[in-house]
Amino acid sequence: MIGLIVRLSLVVLVAAGIAWLADRPGAVSIVWMGMEIQTTLAAAAAGLSVLFLIFHFLLRALRRLLKAPGDTAGFFRSRRQRRGFESLSKGFLAIGAGDLALARRHAETARRVVPDEPLSKLLDVQTAQLSGDSSRVLGLLSDMTQDPRTALLGLRGLHAQAQASGDLAAARAHAEKALAANPALSWASRAVIAARTAAGDWDAVLRLIDSQKRSGALSASEAGAKRAVVMTAQAQAMGIRDAKAAFGLALGALKLDPGLVPAAIILCQLAGSAGHWKKAQKIARATFELCPHAGLAEAWSRLQPQASPADRLKRLRQLVTAQSDEEGAVALARAALAAREFAAAREALAPYAEPQPRQRVASLLAAIAEGEGDQGLAREWLSRALTGRRDPQWTADGYVSESWLPASPVSGELGVFQWKVPVERIGAEPAAAAAPRPQTGPMAVEPALSHLPDDPGTERNDEEMAATGLIRAEKLAGGS
Repeated sequence: MIGLIVRLSLVVLVAAGIAWLADRPGAVSIVWMGMEIQTTLAAAAAGLSVLFLIFHFLLRALRRLLKAPGDTAGFFRSRRQRRGFESLSKGFLAIGAGDLALARRHAETARRVVPDEPLSKLLDVQTAQLSGDSSRVLGLLSDMTQDPRTALLGLRGLHAQAQASGDLAAARAHAEKALAANPALSWASRAVIAARTAAGDWDAVLRLIDSQKRSGALSASEAGAKRAVVMTAQAQAMGIRDAKAAFGLALGALKLDPGLVPAAIILCQLAGSAGHWKKAQKIARATFELCPHAGLAEAWSRLQPQASPADRLKRLRQLVTAQSDEEGAVALARAALAAREFAAAREALAPYAEPQPRQRVASLLAAIAEGEGDQGLAREWLSRALTGRRDPQWTADGYVSESWLPASPVSGELGVFQWKVPVERIGAEPAAAAAPRPQTGPMAVEPALSHLPDDPGTERNDEEMAATGLIRAEKLAGGS
């Protein structure tokens, strides 16, 4: 719209100028080389305009003539690039379709037509991978690391190849090199963190987490959650060797992530030796309210290791309320079974006994029946335990662990273990394929603390008393 207005304005100005000259006639006289030319002012203006246009067109023609060689070269270069990119596009489509012969033909064309294009190198790598030529793949990826444009892509490819061949040292070296070049690379950070985690180098893991936070790869909340996991792992590794330091680490982890159950369990297990059991009681209660867990409830009840089973049951009732879920009920039933208060144990499990109880609920009910001397009912509950629903366990990436781990053994990712029922395979056999292991002690983190320094191990006898019924029930089931 603005361009149209400008053009109309110019036309109006030209017309106004012509009208102005027409209203003011005059004569122009030119004397040149002995000749005299006389004409009107309007004719002289028209002649000058024509001469200007002729000069303008001659100048444009000269410029185009001078640019012709470059334009010709640019035309052929553009056509060659268009052909090369067309080959790249068709080559990648052939790779996706699995047509090796077509992919090779287009890769050769792209390599010949656009040899400096990074995508042609990538197409070569993809074609070599499709053909199964691993040595050529490694050679091409190594060449890519020499070009700053493709260096990171080459390092990632070399990292994947090293992982596939089981060369973990080389995979770590490639990931570290990529991370040094670009700290924001999430895949390199994960790979290096996984390697440092496997080596137990927690200080290096913490530095990497801070680096990810600074680069923006992790938000503040994500970085805090991962730091909490690392601090819990450090406390777990320290155990009773340095109970005070381990207690401080577990406390710091819970400040960063109040719902981290393993840290709360370690805190409770170390509270007696650290002399901060009241603080641990308060923090563990808050964690249990956020994330109920039977192992945490049992650790909470053992804050005073010398307490009797009846005292532990009394303490546990302060934590487990009517609003608690199955985790609290299981912990309460175990404590009641250890105190030989069978009615209380049965009452705690009653809401979860029907219609299809989990394996641990049925096992505990079998132990209760055995403790009361009802052998028939014990066999019945033990049979139901064999076919009951699976219990929740620590799982990550399909991997099931008896205890919490800081990182997934599958992916190496930090803080992905969750307390949940493992996902079963489609078509898997029912849970009756193997008898469930009766669990009468803590079910969560075991930070290498068999006994606290001031605990002579009396709770082991209580647990053995609680498990006696289960052992005899299994023998009865086997005999029947």
